[in-house]
Amino acid sequence: MELLRNLNFVNVQESGEEKEPTKKEILEDLAESVQEMKLIRAGKLKAKPIQQLLDEL
Repeated sequence: MELLRNLNFVNVQESGEEKEPTKKEILEDLAESVQEMKLIRAGKLKAKPIQQLLDEL
């Protein structure tokens, strides 16, 4: 792996590396969640079962 990192034409990305979400992305996700919650409360969208939500974590 060290050899690959020393080659300037090879771009090595660690498999566990994830980029931090930006403030804009977080706010967009939050706004989408609030909109979904409003639709569920209005009866226009069916809520997910709690087990499905827990499985996504």
